[in-house]
Amino acid sequence: MKPGLYSVIIRSDKPEAKQFKRWITHEIIPQIRKTGSYGIKLPEFTSPALAARAWAEEFERRQTAESQRNEAIRTKAWIGTKREATAMATASIKSKECNKFKNKSEELEIELDKSKQFASVKLCEIKTKKKFDWHRLRNYCTSHELEMKKIFDSNYGEVNSYPAQAWEDVYGVSLENMG
Repeated sequence: MKPGLYSVIIRSDKPEAKQFKRWITHEIIPQIRKTGSYGIKLPEFTSPALAARAWAEEFERRQTAESQRNEAIRTKAWIGTKREATAMATASIKSKECNKFKNKSEELEIELDKSKQFASVKLCEIKTKKKFDWHRLRNYCTSHELEMKKIFDSNYGEVNSYPAQAWEDVYGVSLENMG
């Protein structure tokens, strides 16, 4: 080979040239610096065929080691991705559980007649010391397609709990301001 050819190969971006450049810079030059020469240790009864086989075996061993290292890197990345996906799934499940608890908590407030979104006639009469006709609230909710919730009452068993909008529009009572 001509000396200029080595510099062309070292500057090339082709995969074969990169492999050659890596071999030169990581193996040959460091060994020359260390020992003053480069060579593969061959058996004493050396022949060109044995030398070629020894070189091929060494090359295959290095290729195998490099492919195992690359596989280990891919596996580590896959494990990291899997771990991250598992963590995200767990967080999603916990978030849904919290939302379920929040919804149950709101339902419990309504059931106990302590909600700022719904109130029974009995609660509003106690809080405001006024009398209210439940018929007007029911008619308003029906005509405006508003949901009425059933809650337990010790006197009547079950009674309707009417939404804050109905209380505000029919009687001018704000559930937010009731303490």
